Amino acid sequence: MANRAYLTVCDHERIYPWLGDLPFDPARDVALASDGCIPVLWMCLFSAGDLRTHRFTLEGRPLEAVAPLAERAAAVARLRSRAPVLERWFAEQGGVAPFVELLAAHLDAQPGTIVSMELEEIEALHGEYDMVDVMRTALTRLEAEDESCLRLLLPLSTLLRRRFLPPAEAALSEEREDRWNVYRLIGGGWLLPTPWDDLDSQAELHRKLNASRRRGPFDTRKPA
Repeated sequence: MANRAYLTVCDHERIYPWLGDLPFDPARDVALASDGCIPVLWMCLFSAGDLRTHRFTLEGRPLEAVAPLAERAAAVARLRSRAPVLERWFAEQGGVAPFVELLAAHLDAQPGTIVSMELEEIEALHGEYDMVDVMRTALTRLEAEDESCLRLLLPLSTLLRRRFLPPAEAALSEEREDRWNVYRLIGGGWLLPTPWDDLDSQAELHRKLNASRRRGPFDTRKPA
């Protein structure tokens, strides 16, 4: 199983809408995915106060999960409001304003009203960390415009401190890391097309494969 994070945009005011009996449609409600990391700008959609806890029953056993959840319009406005401070922090890499707007515009175009992240596959990659504490600390520092938040956000995203090429340029780069840095900033497509599909020459094939992939939240974690 790949270890992915998922950015969901739907009308369910509950974390992990993919799990349970909610009328969740991946083709409509999974806005983006990202392999092996949590993109930096996804985190910038949320505040520490957006972290929610929900208790599920999985195969007859209790499971508690924590993830961020916010109204989409408020989350996109928060992302855009953080662009100036992010521009300062990433000035040497050319700034992130174009990526902020790409992600914001993509989310603006989604029909759902609630945005959340499904993180359990990434949490399984980092079993040595208390992921909830890391996220809460990172989001608290981000809200305070404390640059030390990057000490947590960068390892989670695996973002490299190299010049950020816009997606159209990154798609033509001979350096694989130029393309991956775009994913580390904003993520990539799952089933929905994205404005930056040109990064993936096989985007249509990958969407078909994703559509056939079984998605069982918490498959990578054993309930306590």
